Amino acid sequence: MNIWDVGNSASVTGYGPPTITQGPPPPPPPVNWEDLGVENTKEYVAKVYSKTGQFMRVLTDITDDLTFSQQILTPGTTTTIRLARSAENTIELREPLTDQAGVGYADQTGDPYVVTSTTANTVGPDTDIEIGLGVDIFAHYGGYEPLVNEKGEPYVDQDGDPYIVSTGAPMGRRVFSGKIMKYRAHYGDTEYVEATLISHGVELTKGELIKSGAATTVTYPSTEIATIAKSLLDTNPGRIGYTTGSIDTTGVTPTMKFELNTKLEGIKSLYSQTPDGYFWYVDVGENLLYIKKRNTVADHIFVKGKHLADIDIEKSAEDLRNKVYFVGGDPGSGTLFKVYTDTAAITDSELGVHRITDRRFTLTASAQRYASKVMSEYGRPIWTSTITIPSSVYDIESIKLGQMVGFRNFGNFVDTQLLQIVGYNYTSTLITLTLGTLQEGMAEIIADLDEGLSNEQYQQLPTTPS
Repeated sequence: MNIWDVGNSASVTGYGPPTITQGPPPPPPPVNWEDLGVENTKEYVAKVYSKTGQFMRVLTDITDDLTFSQQILTPGTTTTIRLARSAENTIELREPLTDQAGVGYADQTGDPYVVTSTTANTVGPDTDIEIGLGVDIFAHYGGYEPLVNEKGEPYVDQDGDPYIVSTGAPMGRRVFSGKIMKYRAHYGDTEYVEATLISHGVELTKGELIKSGAATTVTYPSTEIATIAKSLLDTNPGRIGYTTGSIDTTGVTPTMKFELNTKLEGIKSLYSQTPDGYFWYVDVGENLLYIKKRNTVADHIFVKGKHLADIDIEKSAEDLRNKVYFVGGDPGSGTLFKVYTDTAAITDSELGVHRITDRRFTLTASAQRYASKVMSEYGRPIWTSTITIPSSVYDIESIKLGQMVGFRNFGNFVDTQLLQIVGYNYTSTLITLTLGTLQEGMAEIIADLDEGLSNEQYQQLPTTPS
């Protein structure tokens, strides 16, 4: 059962002042596969923020379960929430008390004074459902318990007080962060409001372009890919950031030139230059850019009969790309035109011809890295699978895009497979994982062609618009 509520934290009594550390989720109960999707109690808290980032209120009238999907190599996703409200509702708003200059009043401890007001409107100006307002959604689950040894005896500190560990995320884990992109109010026999939230990764496309001051042409000569990526986020920064561990050093130092490009286009170009095994995405809960090398061991191991009942694994040669014709720009001696071939892959499977046209590439080394990356991912038939994990037996909020999955207790070749999480569909009770290599659909192919044509038009622009 899911509850949209304030999600009060559990209190600990009877043990004296506790020492709290984060522990693993509680051990799962036996699985009844006829009840797939039944979960432990989980509470969701949806907090609304003004366009300047000030907390407004908690949405307490959401009626449906949280669900959203995402793939690697993407900047985010959207989700829709439904609220039970009508024109007769009054909405309570909490706002900081400010003076005429907009400066907030605070008490002697520095806490802001807050005023409460009501509005008869359910959506739109002066309400909590308006275009551009921020919404953060937190999942609260698990609890607190003493840390014990194999005999069930609690570990204690020097004062005799037991160590207390949290299981799951009783203080809350942010699983989605975004803003209201659109809303729809329905009036009739049933009245409700639906709001579509888009994650903050949209700013990589809709935010400021790659710039240096006013110049929209920016060049990074022989610079590490990780350094360029961080620079793109640090220049005219928005909500998307990075940590010391979210962007790996690649050892590749290409020369990159961006002309009237979005940050998303810049990240895609950087990804094309990364070595085999790298991936990228923007985490919709953390608002962090990840550019990581694929792990060589399993981050999660799912056991037959414990975490999942069965599995389908498919091997496909549908999208082979082991011979690449590359058309680039003009380095001054004519159009860059190369062909790259993975002879071993063609021998092992069959020929798969692919064409790339990107006028931004004028260096042979950069074009070769791009082609090699494509052939390393699609040069041979790939394994794919889709599995569903219920939240009653696994901490599904701990599962991240790009992580590696292994299997146990199948008693066949499945136990030797190591597959990457390339996409997922998250719900409050289940997470459905897409494993293997991300298949490029027609929509993505058309989008790439359109982007390539647009970028070709941007070549030889003045460095600064007038």
